[in-house]
Formats: sequence, structure tokens, C-alpha cells
Amino acid sequence: MYSIGIDAHKRYLQITIMQENGKIINRYKVNNDRKSIKAVLRPYAQDGSKAVLESGWNWGLLYDMFSDCIDEVKIAHPLKVKAIAEAKIKTDKISANILAHLLRADLIPECYVRGKSNRLIQEVLRQRMFLVRLQTMVKNKVHNLIDRQENAREQAKSFTDLFGVKGIQFLRSVELPLLERKLLDGQLELLEEFRTRVSLIESILAQLKENDEIVERLKTIPGIGEFFALLIRHEIDKIERFPAQISYVPMLG
Repeated sequence: MYSIGIDAHKRYLQITIMQENGKIINRYKVNNDRKSIKAVLRPYAQDGSKAVLESGWNWGLLYDMFSDCIDEVKIAHPLKVKAIAEAKIKTDKISANILAHLLRADLIPECYVRGKSNRLIQEVLRQRMFLVRLQTMVKNKVHNLIDRQENAREQAKSFTDLFGVKGIQFLRSVELPLLERKLLDGQLELLEEFRTRVSLIESILAQLKENDEIVERLKTIPGIGEFFALLIRHEIDKIERFPAQISYVPMLG
């Protein structure tokens, strides 16, 4: 049985192979691709062998690659690893060695690893949140531009929603100095593009929530709509990963 520590970088991996007694038997610096990983790890793919890498750049893809070779792969929390075993001198080899030692001693501060399908759904949900944030930024820019124009600002007060149908019509036709008009037109084009992208994402999410009993149950909570129900459902993933009971320590003073 081997403990395998991996220090991951964008183009290469530093890998330490360690025996149960803590003896390092091999170190490798390999290209960051599936073929190279399999070639190096094939001799060490024994029952009980484990591998560990820190959560970071593209950890999901690397986790899947290593899982094809090694039965058990763990993802370590980088800040907690640093707190447990901080070295004054840090190199790729030292980082891989430390991970292998912590794995051998069963001291890895693990991150929860979601299934591949759940990770993909997370990406869709987070893409929607990203687009909505950008959309809000554009709306704020529009508000700022209109507020700086005295006449336009007074006219805009008659709209409860400046970005509703009538509000958009106003924004497209309101008289502004030439430069401000060009800026506003550009921002309205961006806003329309973000709205289109958000609609496409929401059509995907509508398919994901179909026949999902957990989502329907979450929607019964006051204030939780369809999107947040779906977000909570997939961010939590398996509720069994949390302890059934939580002990609370009373605060003193």
C-alpha cells in the first residue's frame, strides 16, 4: 500500500510515492495529462493505495484522472494543510512529500468531493449568478449616467422600474449629449445580451428541477423560490455528509 502526494501545477505535477513506513521510494515530475499520470501510477495502483492533492486550480479534472488509477483519492484543504505542516522552505518536492506524510498518518484535512454530475450542475448555477452580477453592474452604470443628466433624471422618476418594457423604451429614446448617448446605447446592448444569456441558463435549470422532490420541498420554505431551491439542493448535495446532531458549546461571559 502506498501514500501518494501530488503537488499540482498548470503544466506539470510533482508526485511523491511513499511506503507505509514513511520511506520515499520515488519522486516524479510529469506532464499534467491523463496518459502521463496513468503511466507513472500504474505500478502503484495496489489495493489500499491512496492519493492526495490540494484543492485548487482545476482540482475536479485532476481528481477524476487520479481516480481512474488509484482507488481512493482525497482533496486536501490547502489552508488547513498549511496550518498543520508549514515548511520554512517550500518547493514542489517538499509540498508533495508533506502531503504524502499527512496522508500516511491519516491527518489530511479533507474537502468534500462532489460527484461529477453535481459539479456540472454547480457550474450552471454559478454561471447564472455570475451573469446576474454583471447585469446588476450594467444597471448601476445606467442609473449613474442618467442621474448625471438633469432632464433625463427628472423624466426617469416617473418609472417604477427603469428596466421594464416602458423604462427600456425611455432609455432608448431619451435625449442625451452625443457621448453619453453612445455610452448608454452600449450599456443597453450589454444588458440585452446578459438577459439573453440568463434566459438560456434558466431554460437549462428548468430541466434540472423537473421531478426533483427535494427542490419542491425546499420551495415550501417561505422566501425560497425555484432558483434558490435548486441552488441549496446542489450546493448541499448529500445531506448525509453533515452530522445528524450538532453539539453547541455555550458562550461564556
